[in-house]
This record gives sequence, C-alpha cells and structure tokens, in this order.
Amino acid sequence: IRIASTMHAAGKFADLLEVTDKIRHSGDLDPDELADIDLLEADALAATGRADKALDIYARLAATPSSLSGAKAAVARAEILLKKKRLNEAEAAATQFTETGTPHEYWLARGFIVLADIYAAQDKKYLAREYLTSLRENYPASGDDLLRAIVSRTSVFKGEPLRVTFKLYERVPVVGYNDVKFPSFNGFWAQELNTENARRERETFNGKGYE
Repeated sequence: IRIASTMHAAGKFADLLEVTDKIRHSGDLDPDELADIDLLEADALAATGRADKALDIYARLAATPSSLSGAKAAVARAEILLKKKRLNEAEAAATQFTETGTPHEYWLARGFIVLADIYAAQDKKYLAREYLTSLRENYPASGDDLLRAIVSRTSVFKGEPLRVTFKLYERVPVVGYNDVKFPSFNGFWAQELNTENARRERETFNGKGYE
C-alpha cells in the first residue's frame, strides 16, 4: 500500500492502476486497507479520464463517511459531479455528506466548500456566501504554524479584482523564505503586489499568539 500511495503522490496513475489490482488480489488486506486501495484506484481512474467508473467506487466508499477513505471519497464524488455539471446530483451528494457528518473535520470542511461551489454554479450565490462565511468563522483550524489564505471577499463577479493575502503564522523562528512557492492561480490573471513594506507583527489566532 505504501508503494501505491507513493505512485499516487507522484502522479503515476496508469502504473497505480496495475499495482492496486495486484494488491487487491493478494488477499492480505483488512477492510480499512481494502478501502484505502479502492480510494487510490478511484483517484487513478478519475485522473486517467474514467470518471464514471471512479464515481461508482467513490459512491460505495462514501456510504461510510465515518472512515477517512469514505470522507475523502464523498468529497471527490461531489467535486467530479460538479465538474461534469451534474449539479443536482452534486448537491445531493455534498448535502448528504455534510448532513451525515464525519469525525474528520478537514474533510467535512472540504465538503462544505464543495457545497458552496455547487450553489455558486447554480447561481445561488447567497447560499454559497453563507456557507463560506460560516465555515471561515467556525472551522476549528489547528496547528502551531498556520498558513492562511485570506480572501478579501467571499464572492466576486467575472472581471472583478480579488486580493489574496498570505500570512505565515509561526511560534518558532523560520529561517529563509526564498524557496516558498505560491499557488499558480490557474484561470486567473494574477499580479504580485509590492511586498517591500511587509513587516512582522504579533497576532492572536484561535487563542494562540503568533509572530
């Protein structure tokens, strides 16, 4: 399974499909490991243009959202349905997941984000904004070193400028920022603003002090 996960991280999806099939037929997997392999296979299928087959696997895994693989599958399923513009199905899938819930808070948050994207695609921008605002205010982020992308507003119209500010929250000194890579913002015209006056300052986030 570790080899399969490495292939997944490296984007070697065609090879991954061969490996997952061999691992599955080895007969040495417990139910959780089998679910992990199924999820890797579904991701590989989706990445190689076989989304419909991937959706079948995602749907089966998403029936158990309490598991990590099930939570991931639920989000992936809704995202693919959204991408294929099957909006009613996407909304049903995302709503079922977010209403059922999962102990995996990160993936539940991802589910709400997908649901907001679906509402936006349905031109229900007021619902999208409501979900994103609620998520931003209530999601229990954790960790000592946090990188938050703070978007200046939760919804924009095509052609309207959008400012994204990146903050690095640290509780221990970090040396060297030369290798930091920012998102490419594919599909957007992006311009880096003047950062010469950027300064360190103390800020409290989630009850903890950061520099």
